[in-house]
Amino acid sequence: MNYLKRYRYFIGVLIFTIANVAFSMLVQYKRADLLDIAVNRKQGFLTTSILFIIFILFEIICTYFMNNFSKKYAIYNAKEMRGKIYNRYVSEKVLLDSNKKSEFINIETQQIDLLKENYYSQITLLIFLLLKSVVIVFLMINVNFILTFIVILMLLTQVMLPKLLGNKLKEYNQKYMISLEKYTKTIEEFMSGYRLIFSFSSQRMFNKKFIKSLDDLVNNDYKNFKYNNILRNINMLISYSTHFIAIILCTYLLFINVLDIKNAYLLIGFVEQLSYPLVGISFAYQSVISFKNTKSKIINEATKSSNRISVDTIDYNEKVKYISLENLSIGYNDNYVIKNYNKSFNEDKKYLLRGRSGVGKTTILKVLSQIMDEYSGDIFINDINYRDIDINNVIGLMNDTPIFLNDTLRNNLLLGYKLDDENLMNMLNSLNLGYLNSRLDEEIDNSNNSFSLGERKRIELARVLIRNYPIILLDEPTSNIDDVSKVSIINLIKNINDKIVICTSHDNNEQFLKVFDEIIELR
Repeated sequence: MNYLKRYRYFIGVLIFTIANVAFSMLVQYKRADLLDIAVNRKQGFLTTSILFIIFILFEIICTYFMNNFSKKYAIYNAKEMRGKIYNRYVSEKVLLDSNKKSEFINIETQQIDLLKENYYSQITLLIFLLLKSVVIVFLMINVNFILTFIVILMLLTQVMLPKLLGNKLKEYNQKYMISLEKYTKTIEEFMSGYRLIFSFSSQRMFNKKFIKSLDDLVNNDYKNFKYNNILRNINMLISYSTHFIAIILCTYLLFINVLDIKNAYLLIGFVEQLSYPLVGISFAYQSVISFKNTKSKIINEATKSSNRISVDTIDYNEKVKYISLENLSIGYNDNYVIKNYNKSFNEDKKYLLRGRSGVGKTTILKVLSQIMDEYSGDIFINDINYRDIDINNVIGLMNDTPIFLNDTLRNNLLLGYKLDDENLMNMLNSLNLGYLNSRLDEEIDNSNNSFSLGERKRIELARVLIRNYPIILLDEPTSNIDDVSKVSIINLIKNINDKIVICTSHDNNEQFLKVFDEIIELR
């Protein structure tokens, strides 16, 4: 649909561009006719005045619709690119570490916005200016070839100047873009690591980094503007010189009776009309060329993919008989967290993974939930290799640190899943969260102000259980929570039947340990 809209808007730009140019030329002719009528005292003043006003109104209307379609064309191109980037990150499950997060935000906001204004909008502007220039030159030649040749020769210096200096323009633009990207990453770094910065009293160090990135941004922004501003002023000087010469030549040709008053006035008007498009063509062209690399970079980001191949999906209701890890190794540069690990998790059993921090408990859960796909060895589920399936409807993961969206409590619990209020209340009651019924439509966020950690963990567990996944992964479900929440979670895990449950924990609570069929010590 967006694809059709984009080209519908582009066709609209073409139609109203042609109409705009036609009416703007008619305005010029009627303006010259009025002067001719006044100087030579001819008939038809009223009719020509009415047509003059009508053509002006139509030119304004066409300009409005041309700009409107041009803006929509740029907006829908930007929307399509934003959608592709987002879908790539979602479909490939790209892990957003601090650098990746900065890159994602930078592309989704600044870069695509700059591309919208400096690439797609400039393409439609370029079409308008080219068409208008061609029509004006053709009409000028019909009036006086020699004057047209001289005027075009002078105006072409305005066109060629930024082109000759195009590399410099491109260099300043790229420096500005790089400094903007570095500044954005610095801000993202602060947002991600502000707790670390304050905990270690590193504000001074980070302030220096922030000030440097801000100074670079401001300096490159100003240099970019300064260089363009100098070019504009040079072009202004050339433009005034061209107008001056055109007026002198038209006056001379009028004096020697080569031109009449109407054609002389018409030529001067055409010179005024032509100077802006020719200069505009140069700047619009340079903008399109400068931001072409940005477009290529964004398209590459939107279309590149990871090594994961999703070619099959296990049926939601199919019984999962086992998960088998065969020679599983996870690590980088021979520094393995897990190496050559073999284990089978069978149906209707509950497993507890234990061990000191760093032995790979949570890492195994991340691989099983396909959050991580950098591993060697094989994982099988019902004789199907993990690398060839999408397990979104099969495995539910309860994270150690629950995250809330800026939405209602109900939507945070269901996350798009369809469940009636009665079953939702039964689930909440089983977790001793029945008192939240009155808050289901309350707006919440990811702060810790609305709920205790115990409540947040129980809500996270409710998210997993309401979907009836055949495999449930629990990451530290009872850590750092109050006794009431712990008892509720233990009882709920105890009552889970007909599923494979794999849990990680440091908890030595006797009641908690009795819940599991097998306790696995990782070393």
